[in-house]
Amino acid sequence: MSGIFSRIQAAMVINRVKNSDKFVEDWNSDGDGSGCSTGVAGTPCFTSRLSVLKAASVIAQFSDFKRQLVSEIGFGGMLELKSWQKINLKYSAYLMDRVDLDSCSLNLESQGVLDLVDKNIKYVFGIPCGNLTIQGEGIEPSEACIQYTRVAASFSEKGTHNLKDAESIFLAPLT
Repeated sequence: MSGIFSRIQAAMVINRVKNSDKFVEDWNSDGDGSGCSTGVAGTPCFTSRLSVLKAASVIAQFSDFKRQLVSEIGFGGMLELKSWQKINLKYSAYLMDRVDLDSCSLNLESQGVLDLVDKNIKYVFGIPCGNLTIQGEGIEPSEACIQYTRVAASFSEKGTHNLKDAESIFLAPLT
């Protein structure tokens, strides 16, 4: 996983300018509570389409059995997701601007450099790491997988996904 950020193109905001020479305090606030941070004056608005609060709410409703299954497949850290009311988008954009794709690191300036390696990603996000290869071809998907794919395919063609649809899938009884 050490080269993941060099292989996958990072999400970019169209016409975004590099803000590395600016301090997070210099960025405009989202005083209207819209969840949008305009960043440094003259740059596009940074927004978040991730509802951490909703994800944590869904996870909190998991039965003990579902929680056990999630832990068994290595995603137990996701069960500890906190119900944040709001993500500081200024700080998120500030951090993302300091990711060095070539060295797979996050330069925190006076606080040092954090290497973005598999064990750190696992520690922070609760995402498993290891040398298990997930095979896709030649494997017959389960009925649940087929059903999920059908539901996922019915998401909006514009690419916007309804959190209610995802919630209904995660909270559906296991058969």
